[in-house]
Amino acid sequence: MKPLSLFLLLPTVALAAPPVEELPKDPKAKKVVLVTGSGYYKPGEHDYVAACAVLLDLLKQTDGVAPVYAVDWPKKDETLTGAAAVVLFADGAEKHPLLTGERFKQISKLADGGAGVVQLHQLADFPKDWADRAKALSGGVWQKEGGQRAHWVHEFKEFGDHPIFRGVTAFKIDDGWLTHNKLTADKTLTPLLQTTNPKTVDKFKGDNDVVSWAYDRPGGGRAFTFTGGHLHASFAEEGYRRFLVNGILWAAGVDVPKGGAKVELNAKKLPEYLQKPPAKRGHTPSPNLGKSSSAPNPNRLRNRPVVAYLTAGSSAVPRVATAISPSRTRWRITPPLSAPRRASTSPFASGCRYAIKLSTSTAGPLSRASRGPPVSRSRTPRNAGLTAST
Repeated sequence: MKPLSLFLLLPTVALAAPPVEELPKDPKAKKVVLVTGSGYYKPGEHDYVAACAVLLDLLKQTDGVAPVYAVDWPKKDETLTGAAAVVLFADGAEKHPLLTGERFKQISKLADGGAGVVQLHQLADFPKDWADRAKALSGGVWQKEGGQRAHWVHEFKEFGDHPIFRGVTAFKIDDGWLTHNKLTADKTLTPLLQTTNPKTVDKFKGDNDVVSWAYDRPGGGRAFTFTGGHLHASFAEEGYRRFLVNGILWAAGVDVPKGGAKVELNAKKLPEYLQKPPAKRGHTPSPNLGKSSSAPNPNRLRNRPVVAYLTAGSSAVPRVATAISPSRTRWRITPPLSAPRRASTSPFASGCRYAIKLSTSTAGPLSRASRGPPVSRSRTPRNAGLTAST
């Protein structure tokens, strides 16, 4: 749990945003266009902007590959021209980027010309009337009618002999999986990863548990789909990074090295890729915001998530805490990624008062909060109203 909590920290200085639609200087390079959705969900969750920025840096490590970063959809016509592959990482279903205007036809034309198509996380989710077209493009589709989605932890240990698995080591991730996908019967489709909901009695039944696949389209071109990708923290796993990058390279027609693609990354820097939470409407920044001080400035943490530990007695549970008032007297508490079950003897029960200890990656321990109000056992203390001393 501790490593997962670490990657939810948001440092005061973030990485500069990647250049948008900067075309390759080498005309012979394989152009891979990363199309990211710009929406904001939660810190480190569905952060497509951050994920594509990481993938951009990882793809640059392969010689002869030129990744291009685009937000929401390319604004320049030449961005998609001659692309070896297009990677889509955004919201799916009715928000799917390919449902707008002529985009689906545009991508289909590229695919017919031999370009690869990569779908990450929710991009396998298409409305019902798009199912046949989506399946022809990528080899599979997820739909609300018959599809299932849920979160659980799975460790992938065994891999096949497909080029996408070259150099991939075991990785364990907590993800929001899309299962019961409808896959094409073409023999050119290869299921890559399978996982099943731990609450399901029958394990690994046919295609129901396939969450990633590779597809050689009969008319030419390739497609790679992975329905995971919910958490930014998963990039800390080397096997996970290599699996994704290998899949993108394979879809682009690049020979995957025998040892797999280079995916060097300092996991401690992952939080620097995260988006800043959008400002609330009507919000007026504190006049002290951003002023330097030798002591930690409480205003600098307003609306900035940090790791917190709720403590009661000798027990502690990690949460993500976000200050929602200038003086840090009110906090929004997000549950941990996988909270332990609370027995009737747990100190985290009705009538308990919690203390909260905060820390950031740059300032170290900041404060220890005074006791807050009782928190009902029946609900998660998402807005516990904890009182903090400064």
